[in-house]
Amino acid sequence: MALTYKKLSKYPHSLRRLVGIELSQLNAILTSLTPIWSKHLCNSYDRPGRYYKHDLGSMVALLLISTIGATLRKNLWVIYLT
Repeated sequence: MALTYKKLSKYPHSLRRLVGIELSQLNAILTSLTPIWSKHLCNSYDRPGRYYKHDLGSMVALLLISTIGATLRKNLWVIYLT
């Protein structure tokens, strides 16, 4: 099962547990990123041969999840070493 924005928006409590932000906060982030994405970054990603399964909302949610996971692992490793 892939985590997508569509699935996470149906279960806001899961989003809050995974990322630590509310659905309204994620929507605010997406609202501010959408013009930047469509103006500057979309052209570099939207090329022949590149097919993306995830929309911008899913990519941002997955980025937040992976960043928080990496930070947590790093902090746990530091605690383990001390």
